[in-house]
Amino acid sequence: MATNNKSFYSPRNEGTRDRRQAPPHFYSAAPIDLNVIIQHFTEDLEITKELLALARELDKSKNTKAESLRHALTARLSSMLDFYLHELSRYVLTQIFQDNWQISDEYSKLAYDITIPELNEIIYSDKKPVKMFYDFISKKEHYRSYINPNDIRQLLKRLCIPYEKVCSQSGYSVDKCNQILESLKRDRHTVVHQSGRQSHTAKPISITQTDLEDKTNFLEKFVGAIQTTAEQLHKKGWIS
Repeated sequence: MATNNKSFYSPRNEGTRDRRQAPPHFYSAAPIDLNVIIQHFTEDLEITKELLALARELDKSKNTKAESLRHALTARLSSMLDFYLHELSRYVLTQIFQDNWQISDEYSKLAYDITIPELNEIIYSDKKPVKMFYDFISKKEHYRSYINPNDIRQLLKRLCIPYEKVCSQSGYSVDKCNQILESLKRDRHTVVHQSGRQSHTAKPISITQTDLEDKTNFLEKFVGAIQTTAEQLHKKGWIS
């Protein structure tokens, strides 16, 4: 029986992208949007600031629990950044899948292992392609971590968001961004994997109130710059 594949599988000219080639259901809404992503981060940030204020009050009363609270908040800051970048990555990759976002070289080289059960699920699923793609990316990206400066840089590059531009818009140099992110990663590792203690002495590390407040302010500006750039790219829509 003859079939008409012109709408999706017909050849196209080299170096061009025609979004009309894809069936209409490829352009259904993604399960999340940019406003929701930044809302999640903002909600977490407000709670963090409240807890920072509590730590400051505990310091005033000479309560030693202030240090333990700062340890916990250090891990929380890293988690906030990691989760924001995971949500942003899923959103942008889905937009690229729908041909609504510029394709980077890193996206073109992106590869995941896939099992036979996963392949069967993709082939026989009754989900819409966008939802299937979003769920697949969510599953494959789940165990990746985005707290290392180099990993963050590579992720943003994959999403067509220049790391250097983000640093500049945050009000920091690239070296300073790297330094703060590296420090946050190091302290987070000590808190999560060593119970907040130095490995060689078992003495608790000291995280000052000023240092943690500075890192919180940095993270607010850094994520804000990423979000602004993403919104600008989103407004451009499909890029030919």
